[in-house]
Amino acid sequence: IFSQSKPCEVVTLDLNDSITDLLVMLRSLIDEDINIEDRLGAGVCEIEGDRGRVEQVITNLIINSSDALPQGGDILISTETVSGKRASGKGEEVSGEYVCLTIEDSGIGMDAETVEHIFEPFFTTKSPNGTGLGLSVVYGILKDMNGWIDVKSTPGVGTTFSVYLPKSKGGAKIDKPRRYAGLKEPAGGHGRRVLLVEDDMWVRKSTSMALAENGYTVFEAGAANEAVSLFRKESGRFDIVISDVVMPGIDGLEMMEVLLGIDPGVSVLFYSGHIDDKERIDSIVKRGLPFLHKPYEIADLLHAVDDCISLEKE
Repeated sequence: IFSQSKPCEVVTLDLNDSITDLLVMLRSLIDEDINIEDRLGAGVCEIEGDRGRVEQVITNLIINSSDALPQGGDILISTETVSGKRASGKGEEVSGEYVCLTIEDSGIGMDAETVEHIFEPFFTTKSPNGTGLGLSVVYGILKDMNGWIDVKSTPGVGTTFSVYLPKSKGGAKIDKPRRYAGLKEPAGGHGRRVLLVEDDMWVRKSTSMALAENGYTVFEAGAANEAVSLFRKESGRFDIVISDVVMPGIDGLEMMEVLLGIDPGVSVLFYSGHIDDKERIDSIVKRGLPFLHKPYEIADLLHAVDDCISLEKE
């Protein structure tokens, strides 16, 4: 089983529906002392883009806002349709109609110097254990969609991200939201035991929730050494190990060598979003190991897990 990176599928989607869909999942993952309020604009907020990448943008910005609220607080998510009279982030006037997504938090805020650099690759204000996809990724996705992002922030007051995306002109096919909470196919878990290894807490929790909702018993590990200890503690009694490839310290491939030394028959599924990490990915492919490329849809993950386990039993 090997999944190449899926090409972008440009569809017409309602941004309000996508936000509502994602909040079902994100509200269950974010700390209870953080209140998320949505004020989604009335009327049509349709844009054209790849659903997975649009969801990356929304999820990343909400996660960044929640990270800025270590003592709790509020996040406000709003949408509206705006015309070209609104200026772009570079001070240039733009024409046409846009859908504006605003995510505002009451968090710790950022100073002017930090704001100036936040969209640069590898720039972070977080610890090595921080979360999020990186705002440079958000910037790149929006640029590809002919959109842009503005940010205003004041230390001790909070931060506001405003995303502008061209309103759909009706040229692409209409795509409906997946409704994460109702996703029940394929329901192949049946109590099968999964060891999920992922250093990003948000990715780990959301993936674990999706697997659990579909009948799997999930054991989580935030690092390779933690996974090895858990694997030994459970005497290798897992139907499958699902692991990110790139992690701090010991990476997924090195970890798997250890696990295979304990149980040569263990089933494994790797995934990664690092498309430039050719050496590791080539190594996975040459060994015939199952692999998924992020971003993937939950249904892709569920099918891949089911296929891996079924293949192991043949």
